Amino acid sequence: MAIKDYKIFVSYDHENDQKYRDEFERIIACSEISTVDSAPITDISDITDKKNIDSDVDNGADVNAAADAIRQKIRDEILQDSVVTVVLVGKDTWKKKHIDLEIEASISQTESNPRSGLLGILLPTHSDLENNQYSYDTIPPRLHKNIQNGFAKMYPFDINLLVIHNSVHEAFERTKSVVPDNSYPLFTEDLSGENWE
Repeated sequence: MAIKDYKIFVSYDHENDQKYRDEFERIIACSEISTVDSAPITDISDITDKKNIDSDVDNGADVNAAADAIRQKIRDEILQDSVVTVVLVGKDTWKKKHIDLEIEASISQTESNPRSGLLGILLPTHSDLENNQYSYDTIPPRLHKNIQNGFAKMYPFDINLLVIHNSVHEAFERTKSVVPDNSYPLFTEDLSGENWE
């Protein structure tokens, strides 16, 4: 396989997993992989709050149209240069609304931008890393749905650049042959508890 340049978006729990995001950035720094700005999408949370969507719907707007506007804004303004989204999966990643929005927007096709590939990386902060398995209900539900249908894959955290590059390449290639599953309802707030099911 020829080495190819890839722009990726890294989705992660900013509160708990920043050091792994920094380590991931360090690993790919001398490679053909570069990242787009990873500011959390909570920066546009004012248009994604459930009460605002409900208000729009009460005023005659279709809830699907409101969700489409959110998706378009994220995909076309924040993720526009990325071709793959890498989700760093720690112990609380599945709870975060902004991560669900980032995944949802990443795998959406818009008029201006094609969908991105998707992959998950299980971090050492996730309790399932040691057994190289994971409980489906302790990873982001939208990521799980796409692992189920073959659009995404999950990998253990690895500092080997070639492994990371191959994983990104495979995620990009899957966009050409597998249709993602974006059917899971959008989060309206962060979740809580031990799992999402």
